[in-house]
Amino acid sequence: MLKDTIVAPAVYNSLPHISDVSEAPKTHASDLIELRALLFKHDVPASVSVRLIHKHFDVVEGEVMAFKQVSAPPFGDVVVMRPERAVQDLPLHGLNYFVDSDGMLQAYEYTTDETMNMAPYSSFLAEFCGLVVQKGLQLKFGLKLSAKEDSTTATEFEYPHSRSTIIIPQGLPEPDSLGDEGVTTEWKGMPSGDPKKAFCLIHIQTCNQHCKGHRSGGEDKKSEWYLGGQTLVPGTEIYKLVGAVIEAW
Repeated sequence: MLKDTIVAPAVYNSLPHISDVSEAPKTHASDLIELRALLFKHDVPASVSVRLIHKHFDVVEGEVMAFKQVSAPPFGDVVVMRPERAVQDLPLHGLNYFVDSDGMLQAYEYTTDETMNMAPYSSFLAEFCGLVVQKGLQLKFGLKLSAKEDSTTATEFEYPHSRSTIIIPQGLPEPDSLGDEGVTTEWKGMPSGDPKKAFCLIHIQTCNQHCKGHRSGGEDKKSEWYLGGQTLVPGTEIYKLVGAVIEAW
């Protein structure tokens, strides 16, 4: 049921932008509950979650979007997503999957980390894909097959200079709020009909879009760093954090 192959750029670029599906968790709330219930029903590890299908930036021929953990002292480890060349000597594993036209899960974003071995959960994958196709949710919800549970809430901010995102865990410096509450993009399993459990587990990772004011492409210029739609002020903690991340990658 899993296609852990390199997705074609045209296919990736056809996926909805985060701004196009920001309302999907609300408009398809009952469908989302059913999908989350399947994780619980099949006793799937907590590191696996339902994922809102979305992209932030396009890729070009020979590229894929990949997540990588980088060390950003003195702040600690931070995860970034950025375009990587799809070459044989770069160990990439499928992380985020959508249900394709064949009713199978196709990887569309990757990671350099190990991912969950789903061989023992073939019945779950089949039922999940069947439900997604039945309800027409192929471009709404898929799966994230992480091998390690994300225990800390994090916010994903767009860094347009490098067509990248920086995922900042709660407690580290962030850009000042622009009044955007973000979009929840991942959900753990839940028993059907248990709203308290859903409430406790619903907010795992959010995307902060702030699309207005972005500048695309170009070289990184410290006087013009943007993150989450805001100009970063030299000397601030978030400026130092982004600088440490850039040095690391």
